[in-house]
Amino acid sequence: MVARSQKEKLDHRSFLNGAIYLFRRKGSQRGRWDIRLKIYGHKGYILRTSGTADEHEAFARAYELYLDYVAKQRAGRGLDSRRITTGIDAFIQHHQEKGVTRNFRYTLSMALQLKPFVNKRAFTEIDTAFVRQMLDYVAKQSTRGQLSANTHRRKPIRSYKKSFNSLLTTAGVSSNSDGERRTPYSLRHTYATFRLNNGVHEYHLARNMGTSVAMLEQHYGHTSNTANVEELTKQMMGKPRSSSEKTGLNTASLDWLAA
Repeated sequence: MVARSQKEKLDHRSFLNGAIYLFRRKGSQRGRWDIRLKIYGHKGYILRTSGTADEHEAFARAYELYLDYVAKQRAGRGLDSRRITTGIDAFIQHHQEKGVTRNFRYTLSMALQLKPFVNKRAFTEIDTAFVRQMLDYVAKQSTRGQLSANTHRRKPIRSYKKSFNSLLTTAGVSSNSDGERRTPYSLRHTYATFRLNNGVHEYHLARNMGTSVAMLEQHYGHTSNTANVEELTKQMMGKPRSSSEKTGLNTASLDWLAA
């Protein structure tokens, strides 16, 4: 609001024994009403603008503000709390001066997205209901009307290839043992290899992956042999075999030679 001199003539209205006071400069082009409120128990006045030149609309706005402030006063909440948008602006400015990092862009985007919702509300107004309304508001901004890790983008992720390649590079596994570049499809190969190494039968794995046993044997035959090493070498790893087991002959059938 523009500062006014004492000599300046004002058009004014007073309501509720001066608790609500509307005033504006006479002859101003816009003619918008300003609001001055006096809340019992609060030191000083609260000044706001109505944003309208219509007296009835200005009073309705002033009365609504008056009831809000009275409710806050009775609830023991401060009336001089800073607006949330002021805090958001200070937060953004602080980090922009330090330089916006890649990881901070998400937080910055969410802060900017919340500004229209918090509008002129103060920090003292934050409660459970406020948080619930805020989350509903953010969800409505998303494409599907629900919160997700992608909500702040306000558009769907159409490809994970870039992020996938960045993850592989960071982990140092961007290429396989043959020097071939790994792709998202490599995860299917990894899954099949792990399952076979853990002893899953080829038939069940083939059904799970939507392929055939023959295809698994063609591409993962070496994996099956590794997984079945105990089965394939159980005679070698067990107790020493007797001479009859080594020759494959039944000694009982040779008793006639000793007769």
